[in-house]
Amino acid sequence: MVPSVDPLPFKLFLGYMDYPTDTNYVAMTEMPLPGTTQEEKYTWLLSPTKLKGNTGLHYLVVRPIVGPGVKSINATLSITPITSSCKFWNETLLDWKDSGCKVGFKTTHLITQCLCKHLTFFGSSFFVTPNLVDPSRTAELFATFAENPVVVCFVGALFVSYLLVVVWARRKDIKDTVKVKGTVLEDNDPMDNYRYLLCVCTGHRIGASTSSQVILTLLGADGNSKPHHLTDPKKPVFERGAVDLFLLTTPSSLGELQGIRLWHNNSGSHPAW
Repeated sequence: MVPSVDPLPFKLFLGYMDYPTDTNYVAMTEMPLPGTTQEEKYTWLLSPTKLKGNTGLHYLVVRPIVGPGVKSINATLSITPITSSCKFWNETLLDWKDSGCKVGFKTTHLITQCLCKHLTFFGSSFFVTPNLVDPSRTAELFATFAENPVVVCFVGALFVSYLLVVVWARRKDIKDTVKVKGTVLEDNDPMDNYRYLLCVCTGHRIGASTSSQVILTLLGADGNSKPHHLTDPKKPVFERGAVDLFLLTTPSSLGELQGIRLWHNNSGSHPAW
């Protein structure tokens, strides 16, 4: 615990599954602890024995200790809960044990102090409890605009930026959804019995797209297809970084495909490949 005023006398009450009172609590202490160093006097160590084996939701209540004639204290208190343990390697049981070891008062969210009565292979683990975010209390921040306009403006700018990014990303998703579909070529003959699916992947580098009308012929062991125009009236094709699917038909099987003949009419504003 880090108080903004030193010394800051206060009482701590810990409750289990409910807010503690003066008479009903799991643990209680007063701070600063007398006869301790600067690092230790605002540190409260709670062992599993003190917690009475309770696991789950706990409530911490802080009550300032005011002297006679003092109505209030203008101070803040920063509290960081840490779960830490000190263990040693028991070579007989081949397991980590904590007998003879305990966590020291100098433990922080960065280091763990272990106080042990024996020498062996030691290990430590700790977990810093993250601060919970309560979205329902976000509106309370804007009520303090006069007190801290910089923070309120910064948070508001983050919200606006987030909304703009969401709108931009949604529009991009809609465009991508339109692109991901197969195109049945308009010059196909409905009476054809054989169908071929052609996938064209356009590169991502600058200038990889083309505005030309592309024509393709399939070359097979048993014959060739007629020229087909690879166009789609409902969406642009051959854009940069695109994947276009075309379904073309032939009256008879072409056999094993051996190659393709591809050309364009050099039309549009950027006809080059």
